[in-house]
Amino acid sequence: MKTNQIRRDWNAQQRPVISSARRGPVAPRRSWKRLIIPLLVAVVVLPVVFAGWLWFHVDSSVRRIDAFPDYPGRPEAAAGTNWLVVGSDSREGLDPETAAGLHVGDADGQRTDTILLAHLPD
Repeated sequence: MKTNQIRRDWNAQQRPVISSARRGPVAPRRSWKRLIIPLLVAVVVLPVVFAGWLWFHVDSSVRRIDAFPDYPGRPEAAAGTNWLVVGSDSREGLDPETAAGLHVGDADGQRTDTILLAHLPD
């Protein structure tokens, strides 16, 4: 049968012809392999980058002072490391109501409020 002839079989069901323009674009199927790279970035790379940034930020914000320079009669270095951590606060800029609410007293200037001495063995 030629394609331009009308089929005269009344019992046959005609299939509707759907043009590709009516179907619309076909979305490509996403493979699980394509999701591996974004997943690795989200799970591994971003936390590592954030941890590195956090370590650098915290480490650079600590103010270090050589508290014990060399002096005559100093004992020899032993195994381990000693850390002296001193916290200080300042009452500069407090208005009288805030100072009274915090019970900080009348003293001016800076005060040492925390002293920690830690020995970390090798």
